[in-house]
Amino acid sequence: MRAGMLQRSISGPCRRRPALGRRASALRGTLSKTWQGLRDGVRAARTYQRLNAMSDAELARRGISREEILRVAMFGEPGRDR
Repeated sequence: MRAGMLQRSISGPCRRRPALGRRASALRGTLSKTWQGLRDGVRAARTYQRLNAMSDAELARRGISREEILRVAMFGEPGRDR
């Protein structure tokens, strides 16, 4: 009986871990997305600080109100590429 149990466990489905190459590739992708997110966050923070330091007149010349600073910092000015 014991030999039969051993035989069934050997012939059962094999659950293998993903290959090292696939795991490394997934890690690189995750790190790349994380790095891009950090860069985007720093860019938005710098834009916010620059716009927030402007006077209302300077903002108005750019077509931005003070209430729109956060939106512009996060998503860019309408009609302009960041």
